[in-house]
Amino acid sequence: MFQTLPPNLATSGEAESASRHFDTDHLSADLGKRTVKGGFVTLLSQVLKLLLQIGSMVLLARLLTPVDYGLFGIVSAVTALGLIIKDMGLAAATLNSPTLNHAQVSNLLWITVGRNLILASVTCAMAPLVAQFYGDSRLTPLLVAMASTFVILSLSSQHQALLRRQMRFRSLAAIDLISMLFGVVVAVLCASFGAQIWALVGMQMSMAIASTIGSWLLCTWRPGLPRRQADNEGLLEFGKQIVAFQVMEYCVRNVDSLLIGRWCGEGILGLYDRAFQLHMIPAQNICWPIGAVVLGTLSRVRSEAERFNKYAMLTIFSSSCVCMPIIAFLFVTSHEAVSLLLGDNWNGTVNIFRALAPAAFFDSIVVSLGWIFVASNLGDRLLKCSVIQTVASVAGFFIGIRWGAVGVAIVLSVIKTIAPVSTILYCTRNTDISAMELLKAPFPPILASLIAAAICFGCGVNAHVSVLQFLTDGLIFAASYTCVLACFARTRELFSLILSLVKSRISRALSASGC
Repeated sequence: MFQTLPPNLATSGEAESASRHFDTDHLSADLGKRTVKGGFVTLLSQVLKLLLQIGSMVLLARLLTPVDYGLFGIVSAVTALGLIIKDMGLAAATLNSPTLNHAQVSNLLWITVGRNLILASVTCAMAPLVAQFYGDSRLTPLLVAMASTFVILSLSSQHQALLRRQMRFRSLAAIDLISMLFGVVVAVLCASFGAQIWALVGMQMSMAIASTIGSWLLCTWRPGLPRRQADNEGLLEFGKQIVAFQVMEYCVRNVDSLLIGRWCGEGILGLYDRAFQLHMIPAQNICWPIGAVVLGTLSRVRSEAERFNKYAMLTIFSSSCVCMPIIAFLFVTSHEAVSLLLGDNWNGTVNIFRALAPAAFFDSIVVSLGWIFVASNLGDRLLKCSVIQTVASVAGFFIGIRWGAVGVAIVLSVIKTIAPVSTILYCTRNTDISAMELLKAPFPPILASLIAAAICFGCGVNAHVSVLQFLTDGLIFAASYTCVLACFARTRELFSLILSLVKSRISRALSASGC
């Protein structure tokens, strides 16, 4: 499988590639500003993606039925593991490694593609069994089609990792936006012509194709042939820890759907899926991208305890500042939100939506902690916490399913509420990471969100289901939240960093223009 080549065969092209794609010394000089700038670019792109996602949700909810989403929920639950571990943790290894060379990254890419080919083949072989388990033959071709996305996305895994390693966040934002826009257009067109659930599958496949093409166009690195010489052992070991953690996350995020689909039916699963996806919008569009930005920064300062603690606290604080108020607002306006975004046919989603709110509220902390402890080489501790939480979640799901989708949602919320505290206390033992500082970091946005929610509720939300009422509630909530949050020193610290970046950018622009 591997080609044995003499060590002196590295070409000048590979040396140039190493300088352009692998070396990171030039990033250290203004790491803080690069991180804040990357966060800005990522946040702006995610706002655009959020608008696009909400728009597609509004349109597709009126073109498709709960049964369509229920079927897709089953397909997503089965294939989610493959999509979650599509890079086998090796992209994070590329991002986290202090030194890299062309041969190592080439090997990682081909290992990823090979493993995804196996994973796709296993999924295709399992498809008839899954269809038989749920009693619906339509699942077989759907699973086969979705399995192809494993291989498509694996082809660009290292390209995107190298873009993140070089902090090229504009390129990554362009890839995400264009691929999502392409997928939404395909889905809406297919749904308009009566493709039903295939519109959702087509959306995922077209996004995967567009993302891979964009990654290869914007990252000029090209893989070489596999080599035995390349030292990949450390990278592969790091990747194993990431994969193990992602498998635990898969169990927590998808066993619930598998159980609901089997025992409550596709229609109820469709309602649960839409409620879950509404709550996942902040995490998917804000927390996860922020984590991708800060992982490289945290990895580079992990040997400096003071700087690492500062960046870790700001990571939790910034993600919580944005995600928590959105969830709190959606909770107090749940009836309006569901009616306006999904339509009156989805009113059965409201109670599930409310039951899932605590899980979504604290998910921003859980996601941030994952990035922090991976960057600090505490992945083994994080994995142990994940195993315990996963076992507790799955056991709870089997108990909660007796009360239907709402019971499962309550179990998930209880686990997610407890998880941040237990994870911080265990993972920071005998380390230079301050557990107390991490626990205190999300307190301002938690308090501000709860106070704003109480004020918004007290002003009489849900009196009328209308766009005007929803916007009015949003303004009341935003004003209350901003006023409370501004009282905390940590908020002022974050905004001072942002302000210094803006001033720096303006000064550079004026200097470049000769003013």
